[in-house]
Amino acid sequence: MWNNAGNNLDIPAELTVNAVNNANPLFTVVPGAGGVAKLASNVFTRFEDILVDYQAVPFVLNQQHVNDFITAVTQPGGPMEAALNYLSAQPGSLPQGVTTLEQFRCVIEKLWFRNSNGFKHVFVGNQMPGNNYNGFHNWYQFLLEQRRNPAQTTHIAFIQPAFVGNRLPKFLRRLLFRWRGATKVPPGSSSSMFVGTSPAFDLAMFTACVLRGRAPGGGAIGGNGNRVTDCECNIHVPAGGLPQSLVQFRTVENPQNEWVVTAYPRNVQ
Repeated sequence: MWNNAGNNLDIPAELTVNAVNNANPLFTVVPGAGGVAKLASNVFTRFEDILVDYQAVPFVLNQQHVNDFITAVTQPGGPMEAALNYLSAQPGSLPQGVTTLEQFRCVIEKLWFRNSNGFKHVFVGNQMPGNNYNGFHNWYQFLLEQRRNPAQTTHIAFIQPAFVGNRLPKFLRRLLFRWRGATKVPPGSSSSMFVGTSPAFDLAMFTACVLRGRAPGGGAIGGNGNRVTDCECNIHVPAGGLPQSLVQFRTVENPQNEWVVTAYPRNVQ
């Protein structure tokens, strides 16, 4: 999936990370470098359309934006096709009869968008009563919020060590911040996120993990009835000059409704 995601930004050549308390900006796209073109690509622009939709007041999710985004992340040869190929070899992971990318589109939409707050929780953040929020596990959403208004994200702090920059994907752990005046709940919780990654890569990784959890030996049903699946994979790109990475992440699915509750990276080492 990593090798198939052509729009991951290179750090620090295309994106710099300032992982210090009260960093503003936390992420900076390097002018004149390749990251500018990557953020102008179809997958990032369609992603941004949905991020904007979810924060509009009143909220109205544009179905055409959802369709366009799913089209962008299900291109042949991309990370979502790699996810489909992986799941096809894991009996019990895919709904019966799903064998093509076109059929897989419906699975993605149901998991993340159709009557589901999964996409909003993971990629946007979910504002809640009592001036609280949860979720918010995406670097590009954070970058856009700081660009729109630096006061959108305040009290930025890290539980060190925070930034993993010597593995792929680059990873930010235990990020604490107030978002639009709201505090993350439950108390003491933090955000973790891949950094510089294409939304196609993030969505493919999390989707593969959720569905792998449905197979025998996959996830475990917790006390609240949700299925928790812990996944890990290795990423090694010899030409990048970095050692092999062990990537660990967790997904939670509501198995009754078959939608994502949350998904986030836990560690990259």
